[in-house]
Amino acid sequence: MPNAYQTTIDEFEKKFLDLLTNYQQLKSDNEALKADLETCRKELFAAKKMAAEYRDNYEVLKVARAFGQSEQDKKNAYRRITTLMRDIDTCLALLNE
Repeated sequence: MPNAYQTTIDEFEKKFLDLLTNYQQLKSDNEALKADLETCRKELFAAKKMAAEYRDNYEVLKVARAFGQSEQDKKNAYRRITTLMRDIDTCLALLNE
């Protein structure tokens, strides 16, 4: 009988050590994934910032192109600027709420 107890204890110890090893591996993997996630978040933030800058530059370019030679170009530019001003006013109103 003592041999059966020892076998049970040995099996328990083996399973416990396997579990501990798996836990440590998962903990290490989790830390690596957290680091990867943080890197991805930083890259996403930078990409969003760059996209916003490109959008702003595109809007400026559209307004600049609107200032053409003809009277129609000037009217289009005036309408575009008016639309932008309304958008800014809307944003400011939302911020003040």
